[in-house]
Amino acid sequence: MGAVCYFFVGHSFLADALQPPNSSLTFISFVTAFVPLPLGRQLASTVAEQLFCIIGMTRSGVIFYPFHLCHERTLQRLLERYQQVHFRDYMAIQVSPFCGTTAFPERMGDAFPDLLVSKRLVQGYNVSGPLKPETCIAVDRDLTDSIWRGLFHSALVENRRFQRGLFDGTDITGRHKDGHAEQPLMVRLKDVSFETTPFTVAGIRQLSRRRLIGREADLFDYGLALLKTSASLVYTIQLATAEQLAVATDSRAHFTLLTRLIERMGVTMENELVEQGMS
Repeated sequence: MGAVCYFFVGHSFLADALQPPNSSLTFISFVTAFVPLPLGRQLASTVAEQLFCIIGMTRSGVIFYPFHLCHERTLQRLLERYQQVHFRDYMAIQVSPFCGTTAFPERMGDAFPDLLVSKRLVQGYNVSGPLKPETCIAVDRDLTDSIWRGLFHSALVENRRFQRGLFDGTDITGRHKDGHAEQPLMVRLKDVSFETTPFTVAGIRQLSRRRLIGREADLFDYGLALLKTSASLVYTIQLATAEQLAVATDSRAHFTLLTRLIERMGVTMENELVEQGMS
């Protein structure tokens, strides 16, 4: 007679076993306790892989936002939760023909080539250049949303990490490399009046074409920060929708802003905040 193997797996155990910080290895150990090796391990591995795809279907892939790089701890936590972690390339927005933003061109795959080879890490999504018309429309919706604007201003006032993502050290501290000090740009931009000042993509573009001083220069800096933040989140939704991905960040400020955007748009999207003991 041929050997007959029986194994029983409760749904609750299976759900627990395939959730982080556990993995399919937990499931393999469970099955091999009841099914003789090597059949047990081969069977367990095959079934675990298939069940992971079924139960964790919404966790097959995630795109990190809003930046093109993340901390190694964040990457590790995402790899524990998702089969693939996706990254955009650096965002360099062309605001007008003679004005734009820049960013460091490094990619996550430069530091983790093995993850690229195994396809656990995916990169290469282009988010640079002039904003497309549909992106401009989406950004303008953020800029005219009083709730989103309030969340943005609160983050700009209270969150140092959020500030560092938008401005250089001199703008934040007012201290120059030569020792000269002046009132920091950030102090002026924290003024509550900026929260309700009207901005549009077209208006920011118009300011970028002029030589600005004083209040107008501050308006442009604030408007450009709005534009960069909104565009990064709009690109996140566009990429996640096109590639059918979840989205994740380790920045609470950006998580809150994107949550507002998702709610306003009425879309269904898995948005995860990876806690790192930082704001």
